Amino acid sequence: MIAAVDPVLLTRAVGFARIGFGILMLARPEVLGSRWIGRQGALPGTRVIVRALGMRDLVLGLGAATASGREQQRWAAASLAADAADLSATLAGGSAVPLAGRLGTAVAAGAGVALGGISLAGLSRPSKTT
Repeated sequence: MIAAVDPVLLTRAVGFARIGFGILMLARPEVLGSRWIGRQGALPGTRVIVRALGMRDLVLGLGAATASGREQQRWAAASLAADAADLSATLAGGSAVPLAGRLGTAVAAGAGVALGGISLAGLSRPSKTT
């Protein structure tokens, strides 16, 4: 039997994980950038883009982790969309993106999409009152 998942707590947990990714991308963009797209990830221009994505993830994570009710549902949907975009863009890059970057993004962003879907399904259900 699978235990029920509290969608509010799941959304907050995913939000806190996203905050961590955001902080890493802001503080050390060359680390995640290089792991994601290879040597080009450490170039100055790429670091600018990775920092921008870091700020996006930091804001999305803060929203998902601190909102409640319908607002949390909106933040969860926006986070899911961001993960789907990251996954799609990485896979569209094909062999220009190193295999390790494609696999890492498939795991991280794929998990974000899956967990976001679970969160949204639970958050959209009417709450039960006893």
